Amino acid sequence: MNRGGMKSTIRDFEGAYNDLILAVQFNSTNLDAYSNLFAACDEVGKEEEAFRYSFKILALEPDHIPALVNLGFKYQNKEEHEKAIEYFDKAAKINKNEPLVFSNRSFSKLKIGDLESAKKDIEKSLKLIPSNSYAYKIRALIAIEQGKTKEAC
Repeated sequence: MNRGGMKSTIRDFEGAYNDLILAVQFNSTNLDAYSNLFAACDEVGKEEEAFRYSFKILALEPDHIPALVNLGFKYQNKEEHEKAIEYFDKAAKINKNEPLVFSNRSFSKLKIGDLESAKKDIEKSLKLIPSNSYAYKIRALIAIEQGKTKEAC
């Protein structure tokens, strides 16, 4: 697993993927190996396989916030915002102070037109981590969608 992680660091994603496959074959309950494998799959174009590893993590530990957020983000990237929100909601119930859950959920809420709820989520995210530049971008997008261009600027 460590070798796979190091290969990812030097951008040898194919090597990382191969090492991480061996790691999960050696220990099929290692959540870190599955998390790293999830990331490596993205880099080597194995998107559907990445989903499978996140589901494996959740089968082992249903409250694993990184896996829930990763799944939400994957569905968000597929423009499946309702499905993404389901996973962000699960993560938010487990940890009510995880800023990335709220910024990601805000974006999906924006995309489905739930602007008031999106605004609440983004404000909570910014309160928790004011340095998140992505959250400021989402807040501006919400303002633009509300016709508040000046506020967006």
